[in-house]
Amino acid sequence: MENLHVPVATFVTSGIMALAGILIPLALFIFLLKKYGIKKIPFFVGFAVFIIFAMTLEGIINRLILGGGRAEILMRQPLLYGIVGGLLAGVFEETGRFVAFRTVLKKYRADDYTALSYGAGHGGFEVFFVLFSTSISNIIVGAMINTGNIDALTANLDEAGMASVEQTLLTLCTANPLSYLLSIVERIAALSFHLSASVLVWFAVKNRGHWIFYPLAIMLHTIFNAVAVSASLLGIHAALVELIICAISALCALLARYIWKKERIFLKESKDL
Repeated sequence: MENLHVPVATFVTSGIMALAGILIPLALFIFLLKKYGIKKIPFFVGFAVFIIFAMTLEGIINRLILGGGRAEILMRQPLLYGIVGGLLAGVFEETGRFVAFRTVLKKYRADDYTALSYGAGHGGFEVFFVLFSTSISNIIVGAMINTGNIDALTANLDEAGMASVEQTLLTLCTANPLSYLLSIVERIAALSFHLSASVLVWFAVKNRGHWIFYPLAIMLHTIFNAVAVSASLLGIHAALVELIICAISALCALLARYIWKKERIFLKESKDL
């Protein structure tokens, strides 16, 4: 532990991550605002729903199911661990969308671009939270390592906790600095998925005859997360994992685009009858 040192390049790429965490959701919001004239309120509702359903409620259930060392045991079966985690994320986040569209965003139902505004907020906050918090943590911990102040990180830890922290510190010191930039690619793919899932759940709410889009969104969310987590735990190269994730996200985007066109035609024809 005494000879650990975080490369300067890691601080640079972490800084880029932090900047990306702010600029990506902001750029998407401005783009949608300028191109489609989206309403602002749904964007911030997406922020709130992610905090309530993903970070709070899902976090509580995650601790109940995977706490007490059960996560470590389940991680020995990467596919099962990925499915469990993915299903929890899918159920809570897609239900959050469903509830938001049925309640606080009900008055915006005439404007289908509400789905995109909400999706940009929901996924955008996740981008900010993951990239910004991770990068700031890397910078702070890296500075503590390089200045010889890591005792504050390991004080009062039991053996298991010490082993976990030591592994985290070792990873920060030895990982290829460029690998941190892959997380930006992953977050862009995840943001694209959130837009797609929002479209599916939006039309499930707007057209009750097509309610199946809601469980479909849960299933796709489960697959997206399960593949990402399982592939990483199985030791598949990070670049290949990101390529797979991007491919799944692209397929979901194509599906959402198809449903968007079909539903808008269907709803228009229903009004004309």
